[in-house]
Amino acid sequence: GEAARQPPHEPATTTLATLTPEPAVDAAPGGGAPGGGAPGGGAPSATLAPVTSSVQVAPATSATVAPPATTPQTVPPAPPRATVFALGDSVMLSAAAALEGAVAGIAVDATVSRQVDEGVAALHAWRAAGGVADAVVVHLGNNGQFHGGQVDEVMAALGPATRVVFVNVRVPRRWEEQVNWSLGEVVPRYPNARLVDWHQSSQACPPGSFAEDGVHLQGGGGACYAAAVSAALR
Repeated sequence: GEAARQPPHEPATTTLATLTPEPAVDAAPGGGAPGGGAPGGGAPSATLAPVTSSVQVAPATSATVAPPATTPQTVPPAPPRATVFALGDSVMLSAAAALEGAVAGIAVDATVSRQVDEGVAALHAWRAAGGVADAVVVHLGNNGQFHGGQVDEVMAALGPATRVVFVNVRVPRRWEEQVNWSLGEVVPRYPNARLVDWHQSSQACPPGSFAEDGVHLQGGGGACYAAAVSAALR
């Protein structure tokens, strides 16, 4: 007999393991790559998170510049108001105490060896500082000539509202006549000015009223001088 038939041999088959691909990082649904790749196409791509900075930059601000420091200017106070302001040289100075006793509210500005131009400058400085008075006494010319133009300058500085009393000189010097002549000529031109003739009235002062120079006052001379001035202020 025939050999027993053997069932046909089936071809050998090899079973391949199916690899399941790992899911893509942040893969888009349907397998497409995020960001526009073809669906079901090429290899999935990783999506990188946007980089952010944790450093915060403060907004720029403009610097505020302080204004320059200013030094306050000190304005000297005005002289106290005097009822009478007396301006003179060493002759008036020798009678200052008697003047202060005889004339209420008088302020005496008298210095040794003061020339007329220095006295006029002192008057301007007093006015510039705010000095005011109801009346002003001017006794200059014992140390040199007193010109009519200087009388005009005094009157211009004081104005027509101020009473001004000029005192002429008793000084045995060559300029005595010139000073007394100028004052006698110019002072009467001003209705608010008066002239004390000290050269004449001093003759009535008691003995011992003058120092050895016959000019400066001592003893009762101060009171004699103050009486002549105060009478002109009335």
